[in-house]
Amino acid sequence: MLVIDSRVVTEAQLNALCSRAVYMEICINVFQSPIQRISCPHLHVLKPCMPNKLALIVVNNNALTNIVLSDSLRLSKSIKAAQC
Repeated sequence: MLVIDSRVVTEAQLNALCSRAVYMEICINVFQSPIQRISCPHLHVLKPCMPNKLALIVVNNNALTNIVLSDSLRLSKSIKAAQC
């Protein structure tokens, strides 16, 4: 289980983690941060870190203008994958 919180991880660190990933079981929380771009261009499978959790949460993040994901991304059927 991996939880990433924008209050302790930089945009560069987040994108370094995501940039080559093809499968992720993760919860990414972006709250009121200066992150402008999240890039996961090779990601094929995105699952939340725990049942009944969201894989990606973005709250009050006006700086975030671009999220790059693979065209072949598959999301878990049983959960919402993103909340904005």
